Amino acid sequence: MKDTSQKIEDQYRRLLMSKSNYERLVMGTSMYDTAKKCVEMSVKWKNPNITKSECRKEIFKRMYQSDFEPEQFKKLISNLTF
Repeated sequence: MKDTSQKIEDQYRRLLMSKSNYERLVMGTSMYDTAKKCVEMSVKWKNPNITKSECRKEIFKRMYQSDFEPEQFKKLISNLTF
């Protein structure tokens, strides 16, 4: 679905590109931190008694599982310590 006009997209891109590399990096890391915190809160809401280690594992799964083939991810997750 695309509900934004090309004029607005172009304006947004110009605004974004007018920022320095540092400012864009800070924006990106801030968005990542916010997304990770939302995932963490969701994990803890669904399982309030989850351990810190299991919570980290669930956050990792939710954020990165789609970046790998299922077998590849299963192998990766089994070799990580949280």
